[in-house]
Amino acid sequence: MSQTIGETDYRVTRVVRRHSDWTLKEHEVLVSYWPDIEQIAKRIPHRTRGAIRAFASKCNLCKPPHLWAEEQHSLLRKRVREGLPRKEIASQLGLSMQQVASRMYHSALNTRANHLNHPEMSSWIRLRDVRSTSIFR
Repeated sequence: MSQTIGETDYRVTRVVRRHSDWTLKEHEVLVSYWPDIEQIAKRIPHRTRGAIRAFASKCNLCKPPHLWAEEQHSLLRKRVREGLPRKEIASQLGLSMQQVASRMYHSALNTRANHLNHPEMSSWIRLRDVRSTSIFR
């Protein structure tokens, strides 16, 4: 559709919003409920959780870092000494396996050395050490 005003001829077009564009209302919901992705997803049901995280990243929103309490760290050290797998330790602490692995790495909690004291692992390690002697070479 063309219209003429004075000497200028211009075309009237509709402004079409792409589906991937976020509205101001969606942005306000994201900022006000961040980092609770479940609440945001309830209020913006047509956006996936991945899209919510991606847009939050574009808006420089990030989850607050987990600060380890002394009780959590002592429980972590105790569970590592017992030889529990990271997955079980993470479920007991209510954290992700990556958080537990990172804390173990930065705290120099060596799982291999701690597995030596675990009853199931110690027999396997002794057997491996016996096989590495000169008899089996």
